[in-house]
Amino acid sequence: MRHTMITAIICLLLCTVATAGDDQWQKNYSVTGKPQVSVRTNDGVVQVSTWPRKEVGFIVSRKGGTLGKNVRIEQSAEGNRISVTVHISRFLASVNLARSISIQAMVPAEADLDLDAGDGQIRINNVAGNLRLQTSDGSIDASELGGQLHARTTNGNIQVRGRFDVLVLKTNDGQIKAEVAAGSRLASAWSVNTSDGGVRLRLPNELSAELDARTSNGHIISEIPVATSGVVSEHHLHGTINGGGLPFEIHTGNGSIQISRIEAKTAGSGN
Repeated sequence: MRHTMITAIICLLLCTVATAGDDQWQKNYSVTGKPQVSVRTNDGVVQVSTWPRKEVGFIVSRKGGTLGKNVRIEQSAEGNRISVTVHISRFLASVNLARSISIQAMVPAEADLDLDAGDGQIRINNVAGNLRLQTSDGSIDASELGGQLHARTTNGNIQVRGRFDVLVLKTNDGQIKAEVAAGSRLASAWSVNTSDGGVRLRLPNELSAELDARTSNGHIISEIPVATSGVVSEHHLHGTINGGGLPFEIHTGNGSIQISRIEAKTAGSGN
């Protein structure tokens, strides 16, 4: 009996030490339908990818160190609504170690995401749903997406690729690159806006829209035929694509706008 108690006490102490010195935090949540996932942090790198499970999984880790008292994690789950908030200490931010914190989320292929990386970066891949991405000081890199995308950063580049029904991209200081796959359509007005940087778009031939492209300091080049209206200049292009449709606004305060086409894949092409 005494031996058992000593063993239990030693085990408890070891478990407590291991928890205090964990180099990562991990948690999985079961879902029964399309999950609605919220991730908040004041810094670090937020990464989202998919897996073939009816679960939402999280791994929070620190490269080259333990999480310790410098990282605090709050979590909540109600049905298919899951929320994780990661607070990174001012100490890590002051010594430029906040970016060593990685927040990884694994979700089903269809999921609604609401991500706020604070001063960090966002990277997501292969997710379809209502996607809202925001960061104050970092880049956004998102590929193989589907559905509705709102992406915003105050200071950083935005690069996205996917089949979209809604596309709203904004950065105050950075370039925007977007590749819009075949099958995309404007379910509501689209907007691509940067205050200081170039814009490069690749669009499918069949996309229909009322295009309004403007640059204050740069030029506009379009491979897509545009039936123009009004005054056409080096800095402004307005007209319809494929007979017109909902508004598609493209604007940069300082940079050029390039619009090219994505050729439709043909059977046996190997591409």
